[in-house]
Amino acid sequence: MKLKIIKGIVFIIMFTILLNKSNDFFVKKGTVGFYNVKSSYYLENIDLLILGSSHAYNGINPNIIMGDVSEVYSLSTSGQSISGAYFLLKDYLSYNKSPKNVILEAYSLQHSYPKKSRNHKAFDGMNLSKAKLEAIEYIDSITKPKSKLKLYAEYLYPTYTYHNRLLNKEIVKKDFENIDVLIENNIKRKGFIGLRGTELSSDDTVDYTIKNEKRKFYPNKRTWAILDK
Repeated sequence: MKLKIIKGIVFIIMFTILLNKSNDFFVKKGTVGFYNVKSSYYLENIDLLILGSSHAYNGINPNIIMGDVSEVYSLSTSGQSISGAYFLLKDYLSYNKSPKNVILEAYSLQHSYPKKSRNHKAFDGMNLSKAKLEAIEYIDSITKPKSKLKLYAEYLYPTYTYHNRLLNKEIVKKDFENIDVLIENNIKRKGFIGLRGTELSSDDTVDYTIKNEKRKFYPNKRTWAILDK
């Protein structure tokens, strides 16, 4: 009887390890969020944490800010919603010291609805945690899916979402690269991804003008509810 129990425990452990490895393989590596979130688990003593969408990881260069603070990291993801920023910050604080300051890039405030593609970019790289479960519960309360079990499977086990990449021949060279090396390179960049065609040093600044500057944005009730937390 004891032997069966031991075998069962060993099987569960091995299955969990294999599942985690398959998650890392099948998830889309082109998403900036996956590496920014994965890399955050290797950080220590960050003074300034940046949250937001691509406007943050493309537009705020931590290497320039480094002159004023010792450690900066951009925990930004593509199309990050305000709810995504909230749960990523909550997860970060559960395993790390509180940063002295947090920058919340304001463009993410207009993404109050938890759109599926944005959610995956924010949460696929997140380890299983209380914050991740709360994020899924929040998505469930807003989207009201037909199958709650399917929703949890999609976010807890990305393999469930991305396994068709193999059948659709979407597997690329990057999927076979060492994930630890990719995370290490991302940490060196501090989560910053410069726009294509731009090469910025720590001394460079970019001057640009945004058209339709008169456009106004007013946070809705869902956005204020997240901010009040």
